Amino acid sequence: AYEEAFRNLYEKSFPSEERIPYEELVQMYDYLKTDFNAFYEGETFIGIVLAFRFEKCNFLAYFSVVEELRGKGYGTRILRDFLEKYKNDHPVVLGIESPDQEDAQNLEMRKRRKAFYERNGMRDTKVYSINGGIKYTIMSSSNEPFTNQDKDEVFATYLGAREKIKMSKKEF
Repeated sequence: AYEEAFRNLYEKSFPSEERIPYEELVQMYDYLKTDFNAFYEGETFIGIVLAFRFEKCNFLAYFSVVEELRGKGYGTRILRDFLEKYKNDHPVVLGIESPDQEDAQNLEMRKRRKAFYERNGMRDTKVYSINGGIKYTIMSSSNEPFTNQDKDEVFATYLGAREKIKMSKKEF
């Protein structure tokens, strides 16, 4: 039930162009330290967090609350629990669609999302990434610098793992 609930929310919450195919996501576990988290309140499934653990940070790649439970404080509780889990480890880092991209159709949502993360202890690193014409703001749970070089190292490791998965599927 855990895996099915995780997969359903993952696939429902993120557009296909923003998510790794689920089968590949599971395989990432073989190439990267991957932390799958499903959150429950009693028997009620409330949300997911998926993070990749790198040498310098824990990259929160996917975070979602069940749609009908949004706006009820669950996201705040999940994020705070997740940050608490890693408080004595490397910082938690994440990328959000940047509210600095003024021509974005979802600009208000981007602003609300950034404010949510800031209210919950994340800070804007002033490091950005562009993927598919979308600008992403990189945020961190630490006051320590997170540089473009750090971002590049994280993404190179991540892309290397994705490439290994693709190569493992090819027959020679």
